[in-house]
Amino acid sequence: MATGGSNQLKSSTLGLSALVCVLLLRFDQAEKLLTRAIEAADQLPYNYGLRAYVRIRLEDYAGAIEDATVKITLRPDDASSYALRAWARYCLDQYAEVVQDVEASLAIAPERRTFYQDSLRLIDSYQNLGRDREAIEFCEELIELSRFDYFTLELLVRQASSHMNLEDYEESLKSLDRAFPLAGRSDRAELHRLKSDVLELMGKDSLAEEEKSRHQELKLFQARLTEWVPASPTRRLLANFLDALILATTVSLVLGILILLSSFVFYSNQMADFDMVSLMVPYLLSIFLLSFIDSFIVFLIPALLLLVLWNISLTSTPAWQGQFLSAAVLLFLFSSAQAYTMLFEASSLQATPGKFYLGLRVTDNEGEIVSLHRTAWRHLLKTIPSVLAVSITAAFFFVIAYDLHLFLKVICILFLAAMAGLLWAAAFRPGLHNLFTGATVSDVRLYGALSKQFGLFRN
Repeated sequence: MATGGSNQLKSSTLGLSALVCVLLLRFDQAEKLLTRAIEAADQLPYNYGLRAYVRIRLEDYAGAIEDATVKITLRPDDASSYALRAWARYCLDQYAEVVQDVEASLAIAPERRTFYQDSLRLIDSYQNLGRDREAIEFCEELIELSRFDYFTLELLVRQASSHMNLEDYEESLKSLDRAFPLAGRSDRAELHRLKSDVLELMGKDSLAEEEKSRHQELKLFQARLTEWVPASPTRRLLANFLDALILATTVSLVLGILILLSSFVFYSNQMADFDMVSLMVPYLLSIFLLSFIDSFIVFLIPALLLLVLWNISLTSTPAWQGQFLSAAVLLFLFSSAQAYTMLFEASSLQATPGKFYLGLRVTDNEGEIVSLHRTAWRHLLKTIPSVLAVSITAAFFFVIAYDLHLFLKVICILFLAAMAGLLWAAAFRPGLHNLFTGATVSDVRLYGALSKQFGLFRN
């Protein structure tokens, strides 16, 4: 008894070690450990199941079927064992056996219907066996249960394919039309191709040609997208400068007109306690100076606004009126910069005027237009390098001024230098604001023949 217990403990320990190897993708080593575990104690179902999975990953499908069968013998009520054997048999094109195993798995655990790969293997096996009616019914059942668009899309495409095999073309088109709203740009290209095939079989050649042309347009767009290159720091900075010029000039004119009108209405053409020119000129100068790192604009204006509001809360003299007006001006500056970036980048231009002129586009990872709320967050998240820069600067002066041990001071300076490198990467490489919002800034001045075809080449 003691020996048997010791062997089981050894087998379990080897099985856990093999699981670690699987997680590290070391399948050869995992198989050796599992073989030793099974030799130590051959009645533990877990080890057979894990070795079946490992052998599938090693493309030893016959061995995987053997292990899964042993596990089924030891635990006939384990649905995952049948699913594993179905996977191995699917790789060997044994579709009739796949159907038997997956159906047995579903009979034991009906909730496995929503298991992505198991269900798709069953549908593919139905289709390969000519059992398209069963494939259609199973797809419809799963579509009602599916909670994920990508799964529903796969089911609708397979359902359309089965309808096509049964020459039920109208139903095939309905399935494809249901799939379009769930598809991304690359998937839509394939859906247009499938739809053109169905329309050709129906004899509707003109509609089929339209679908083919849409398919080709999307494929060409994908080809164009793959040739886009990340925007260089130089072009980004120049685009920032042009945008700053446009924004500063426009906002200054609007503020000048508003202040002039308010002076006529409230102050009988007197500018009260401040001069309009003294308000406009510093703004113009500062926005030009800071345009080279536009993230500082996003950080500086709200910081100044908070400072002014704090002063207002502490001021009881009539001077608070001038501070209140300053706060209103700062709020207007921040709102105008936010609206400028949001509206242009979320429009069909996919870029602010400065970026557009220089051939830069802001898109998501599939080349689609970035939504309005994502462009808003993208602009606000530009504060990350600014806050980092202010923190590094403050920490640097603290380290220099404070009486620290020389060794500790050197360590702090090296750490700040590393943080400064991170700041440089965040400011001048594809930034954290793009990473967090799934956006990318690309240079669409294409290289090669596609540039002329799409009319995006700029000398």
